[in-house]
Amino acid sequence: MSFFTSQSTGETNFQTRTVLIVRFLLGRVGDGKEEGIVGKVMLVNGEVKRNDGGKTRVVMTCKNEEERVNALRKHFEIELTEEEINGIKGRNVELLGEN
Repeated sequence: MSFFTSQSTGETNFQTRTVLIVRFLLGRVGDGKEEGIVGKVMLVNGEVKRNDGGKTRVVMTCKNEEERVNALRKHFEIELTEEEINGIKGRNVELLGEN
């Protein structure tokens, strides 16, 4: 995201109002001889969803930032630093639910 976009907090700015991560899943496709995309895992704000080429299902719902950080680690292999974890505090996308 560009610096200009990151500073825009308008109601219509999707990029600063939504946390969105997509991880594509690789596996054998067709006759099993070729590798390709067989599904995806998505994080949309506090909801982790999985689609294995058919129907999308909710895997988990994060109530707070600690749960979302754990979901990033578990489902996306993303390890945040303390500075990155603290960087979300006070932002409009921070999950403020139960700890």
